[in-house]
Amino acid sequence: MGFIRATKRDFWRIFKKAWEDAVTPTNIQAVFSATGIQNLNPQRVLDKIQQRPETPTEMSNQQTPTTIRANGRLSLDLQRLVHGGEMMALEREILTIENRGLRDILNNERKHRKRGKALGLADPDNPSRTQFFSPAKNEKARKEDAKLQRAILREENDAAAAERRLQHEEARKAAAQRREKDKAAKKAQRLIEKELRDSKKVQQQKKKKERAAILHQAR
Repeated sequence: MGFIRATKRDFWRIFKKAWEDAVTPTNIQAVFSATGIQNLNPQRVLDKIQQRPETPTEMSNQQTPTTIRANGRLSLDLQRLVHGGEMMALEREILTIENRGLRDILNNERKHRKRGKALGLADPDNPSRTQFFSPAKNEKARKEDAKLQRAILREENDAAAAERRLQHEEARKAAAQRREKDKAAKKAQRLIEKELRDSKKVQQQKKKKERAAILHQAR
């Protein structure tokens, strides 16, 4: 993956905007108020860390795995599925933020480069004085400018290639994450269905034995 040079100007532009958005009188007052420091209220913090009793969930009519080992496998698969979904959401958010930042830096660099640069032929000590330049000096200045323009174009091409690679990598990871999520979901569903079938089979065998016992007693 390529890299894009970030100057102090880029950093200050991003930092200044983030600072102005975050450090506001409203946010400062909200922080002190949320911690119960301003308008002293310690109970406000204590209420947040108190453990409240959980409301018991309603019992489901769906059959569940009957063995401890089966229940453990099902629980582990579901935990992996949930964890995988959380990691996919986090990685996608990080890639989105990085991609947005790279685009902003690239657009900012392009804006500054479009302003152009003087050939450097004028005398810096007497800028208003009439200047006469030899053909050799003019040719040298044009070559230096052409060299500079080629370097700028090469850097812009490298930045564009880096952005394309980033987009491709983001799409590849998103597709891989979707496949993993679908695979885990299907595996969990198959395990649930298998455990339900096994449970149903156990119930049928139990009923068959009960009927056999009743017939035996009737004889």
